Amino acid sequence: MEFAENISRKFKNLHFRYFFDKNKKTTLLFLHGLTGTSAVWDEYANSLKKYYNIILVDLIGHGKSDS
Repeated sequence: MEFAENISRKFKNLHFRYFFDKNKKTTLLFLHGLTGTSAVWDEYANSLKKYYNIILVDLIGHGKSDS
């Protein structure tokens, strides 16, 4: 199941998406490079979500996170 959330701290919103299944024990965290967004990991996440919990983050200033 896919979820999307924002974490707000000191007037900044950090956007992240995650695929979570309580039966899976391992979680993978995907961080993009300097000019990317979490979307660069979509193909990998879609392939791996059947085996692992996945967290995809848009770092501050990128994607759907505040700048």
